[in-house]
Amino acid sequence: MSQKTTSYTGIREWAYARRLARSATILALAGKPKWVLPPVLAQFIIDIALFQFLLSFRYAINLSHIISLPGAALLSYTLYSLRYSPAAEIGWRLPQWRRYLSYLVVMLMALFLRGGILTLAIDHWGMAPRLAIIFAAAASSLTFHIGVSLFSSPALSERAFARRYWRLASLSLIVYLLILRMVYIGLPELMPMEAYYWNYSQHPALGYLDHPPMVAWIIKAGTLIFGNNEFSVRLGALLCWFVTAGFSFCLSREMFDRKTGLNTILLVSALPFFISIGTLMTPDAPLSACWAGALYYLYGALIEERGKAWWGVGLFIGLGMLSKYTMALLIPAVFLYILIDSQARKWLYRPQPYLAALLTLFLFSPVIIWNTENNWLSFAFQTTRRVAGKSYFSPHLLLGSILVLLTPTGFLAAIPALFTRKNEVAKGKSKSSMPYRRQLFILIFTLAPLAVFAIFSLTHQPKLNWTGPAWLALLPVIAYMMTGPTRSHGLSLISIVQRIWLPTIIMLAIIYGAACHYLAPGLPGIPYPHEITSIAGWKDLQKEANEIRRSVSHSSSKPTLVTGLDKYNISSELAFYGYPEGPGITVGSHLFGHESLMYRLWFPDSSLHGRTIIMFADAPSGLKAFQVTGRFNAMDEVREFPIRLNGVFIGKYYYRIGYGYKSEILSNPPLKSR
Repeated sequence: MSQKTTSYTGIREWAYARRLARSATILALAGKPKWVLPPVLAQFIIDIALFQFLLSFRYAINLSHIISLPGAALLSYTLYSLRYSPAAEIGWRLPQWRRYLSYLVVMLMALFLRGGILTLAIDHWGMAPRLAIIFAAAASSLTFHIGVSLFSSPALSERAFARRYWRLASLSLIVYLLILRMVYIGLPELMPMEAYYWNYSQHPALGYLDHPPMVAWIIKAGTLIFGNNEFSVRLGALLCWFVTAGFSFCLSREMFDRKTGLNTILLVSALPFFISIGTLMTPDAPLSACWAGALYYLYGALIEERGKAWWGVGLFIGLGMLSKYTMALLIPAVFLYILIDSQARKWLYRPQPYLAALLTLFLFSPVIIWNTENNWLSFAFQTTRRVAGKSYFSPHLLLGSILVLLTPTGFLAAIPALFTRKNEVAKGKSKSSMPYRRQLFILIFTLAPLAVFAIFSLTHQPKLNWTGPAWLALLPVIAYMMTGPTRSHGLSLISIVQRIWLPTIIMLAIIYGAACHYLAPGLPGIPYPHEITSIAGWKDLQKEANEIRRSVSHSSSKPTLVTGLDKYNISSELAFYGYPEGPGITVGSHLFGHESLMYRLWFPDSSLHGRTIIMFADAPSGLKAFQVTGRFNAMDEVREFPIRLNGVFIGKYYYRIGYGYKSEILSNPPLKSR
């Protein structure tokens, strides 16, 4: 190897790093020699031309965009590489396999982003496809060329420049994932749980059977401003993600430094749990935001001994309790830390923690009031009902859920982050005892909530999302170890994890983009499984439900009702996509003895006596059950109809019309059918 590539130190090292940054931005946008088109512009022009050409031969829009991007990128980069190579200018020679792999990875990232932009422009902005491709091609060309400049760089293997390279790559991935989330947030249909929580907002209350009211209030605010659509429902989740990322950054900066804060934002952007809470509007979104805020102020109160921080603790624990009861797990963790840490015990004799507790109680009071008015239904549902459920030994399921939420890489990183010696993370800005107290803070506020879930899993089955917020206390240490000096050599676990973090995050970005593209515009040649009818195809179902209702509404003086014969999925989706009439005419399966959560309170079966009801199910057997047939004076035959997603057949639904509903099962079956 020449002296040029081996002796960079001091000023030369800095100059080399500057060339790296320039190759990721400026050089990707400027061609050499002067008479050659810049590659980003060449790809942009060729991309649009290929797309228009394919459309003229009646290729589908989705297929045309998937063909035109790789074709344009291949042609423009081939022509460009004949005259100029950024890698050659700065003395880099990459293995051919790695260069091609990086091209493929960046190509997929650009493709999935551009598919969302194209769909958004055509379906929501009303643009013609030949015009919409201009915006999509511009975004994909920039993404591809900046990505190639970054991820085909050998700085990944050049240890002397890895830290400077990492910051540039981290920022690029954070921005990419944020733009990807913002593009797709309003494109896929609502998931059933999102539609169910939207129904919360259509029935305002101080509380609900299975959750506190925060998710309903956030959804209501979004729909009041932006109307009733997928974007307005999910906007609150995106805003909660910003709050989570902001407080996580601040906590990491307080514990370590700004570089660690940036790494934490990268983790919050990429790990599956945090992707989900920033995309889907569920109670976990505000819960995570409040959990992150509470941790930040707890660190200020317990470690940095700032008395005013207790007001933030009370505020965010109270708001978190309004979001999800899981927030209560932080309260015993606070007392446990105070009892163990001798310096923190002084707070037992000061008023600030008790004033914070009063603030939390005041904020949580709407839920208490609702429960007192409804026979403590919600508290019983979340406590005695879960404990009284069927016994099931499931620690393996808890471990599996952690692997899904954190990824195997994140799980491996959590092991040394939890059990590392205190001197390995001693870098900080504080007194001599700070590393020990900081490590104690991390251990207690991570392991105390996890211990509750672990004990519960010994006899009951945990849910996938339960442990997600508990990892927020550990993220700063994981982020510090991503690029920190902690044993980052040899074959130690930390060293191995450091090397696989970037490939893991890039792979997560591709998987997330592919999933969004699959659900929104679709992927030509890849069929939808039949099981997808449980989460998609709702617009087609509602269209069919409207036609059926119109055909029978003339036979009754009261509006015809609709319901699904599952827990809440079908009814919730029919209500959302049938807005504004939907929430008032969509009832629950409790009418036939099934569990339907809040629908039992919204629509008591005794109030629906004599009504005509259209029942939907994903299998005909439920429509023929005696619990259904025994509650009507007369019924039609079971009928079926197809369901499509993005114009592709995905399965069938079945429906049956019942006339003259009775709240009690009749002793004899219906005497006639219509």
